[in-house]
Amino acid sequence: MIDLPIEVSSIPTIFSYFFFLGMIELKEEKWDSFIKDDKFTKRTLSDKSKAHFFQELVDVKTRFRLFLDSNESMNLLIDRKGGASLVEAYINAFVIRIKKLRLAIQPTFYTTSMTKGKFRYVVMKTCWIDTNGNYVKKFTKLLGREDEVKIDGNIPKKLIEESEDKLITTMWNQYLKEYHPSSTPLFK
Repeated sequence: MIDLPIEVSSIPTIFSYFFFLGMIELKEEKWDSFIKDDKFTKRTLSDKSKAHFFQELVDVKTRFRLFLDSNESMNLLIDRKGGASLVEAYINAFVIRIKKLRLAIQPTFYTTSMTKGKFRYVVMKTCWIDTNGNYVKKFTKLLGREDEVKIDGNIPKKLIEESEDKLITTMWNQYLKEYHPSSTPLFK
């Protein structure tokens, strides 16, 4: 038996698990910081229309924290379901899910023009996160022909806001499809 300088039961579960696997870089402080630091702007935090997103984020982060702190969950996965690689897969799945929620709550939109035939069109795009955790431009909203959409070279604010709302709804519907397939999608 190895004589450790501290009692093993005093080491948080997730840290001890990765410590004994030799993966020290996955310290508990990193996960605490990841879970707590959403990096939302004050405007985003005060947006009451995103209450369902915020509630889902709190629920998922709570389940993630419970998973990280549970000896029972870790042991069940290790003993019965496939070992350490499955624990890592669970952690990665939680991380991706939290990132998707954060992205849906505070997305970054890109507006660009493209040519199709003899016309230029204005489109708005936003990103999603694939199953590997990579950002991909997934959602696109056609705003219209550039010569019809732009007024004095600018896109009207109302059209931008409507398009952003539509893309956010599309992102939420995609999230529901991925994580709550029996849910009713939002329609705007």
